[in-house]
Amino acid sequence: MAPPPSRLVLPLLLFALFVSAPMGGAAPTSPRVVASILPVHALAAEVMAGVGKPDLLVPGNTSPHSFTLRPSDARKLREADIVFWVGEGLENFLQSPLEKLATGARILALSQAEGVSLRPASRDIATSIAAPPFSGSGTVHQHGTGAETGERGASDGGDWHIWLDPENARAMAAAMAGALIQSDPVNAASYRQNLTRLTTRLGELTREIEATLAPVREIPFAVFHDAYRHFGQRFGLRPVAIVTHAPGRPLGARRLGEVRAALTAGRAVCLFREPPFPPSLAETILKGTTVRLGLLDPEGGTLEPGEGAYFALIRGMAEALRHCLRSG
Repeated sequence: MAPPPSRLVLPLLLFALFVSAPMGGAAPTSPRVVASILPVHALAAEVMAGVGKPDLLVPGNTSPHSFTLRPSDARKLREADIVFWVGEGLENFLQSPLEKLATGARILALSQAEGVSLRPASRDIATSIAAPPFSGSGTVHQHGTGAETGERGASDGGDWHIWLDPENARAMAAAMAGALIQSDPVNAASYRQNLTRLTTRLGELTREIEATLAPVREIPFAVFHDAYRHFGQRFGLRPVAIVTHAPGRPLGARRLGEVRAALTAGRAVCLFREPPFPPSLAETILKGTTVRLGLLDPEGGTLEPGEGAYFALIRGMAEALRHCLRSG
């Protein structure tokens, strides 16, 4: 005869408690990490692989220049143990929230990380037309090295898109790993292994992109936004014209004339816009010219966040350049 149901309840409860209890005490949990933008989030996800997942603050299809925090974002910052961001020159909306909300978090500005190279903003169109392509040895200010060239760096108006150089990405990831190890020594071995694997893959990525872009390195092009100093310096490219140095600022008739003149003088083959810039503006600029229109996505607005996103971003940039410059 089967025992009555009441006699089975207590043994089942005891068994459930036994199997659900962690062995050797409470199971370790990874730090609660918040990453500002998709490229930063992608690198953090690589370093944290197998341990935890970072939270992304700014969706990939939203510009960090105009982002407004939602209540759910404020909660992420209040609960964060670590916050990774580029710095005040890019995600300037974060300055006050970090001070007021992320009071219990370790905040790491990756533009200040050891080994990250900062590059000055490009000169205006009129002087940048005749500038030669990048040679890979341009002006650099590296934090932690003491090397100061005297030209502007990211701290005073330079190019804050530091992640577009895979060598910078390696330094950023190393800084992330250091912060995670300090906050979570239980998982230190995993963070170190992930960083070693990521460093190897970033070296392979650099060689891959160099090969991809080698056939088009000397072909002139133009861009909408001064966001490619790091990418260009690493891979030997430089735009002959830049449409605007201030995203979101409308272009007047005089500026449009300057841009067209720059495209003609520089013999640009392609003009590359970015997702935030409407195609209609590009069509207005290119009307009456033979310049082709391409699309670059330096912030990964069309990508799925997480592991692999950084590699997809850099490969996407290279493929977009190669395709437009070699077309026709």
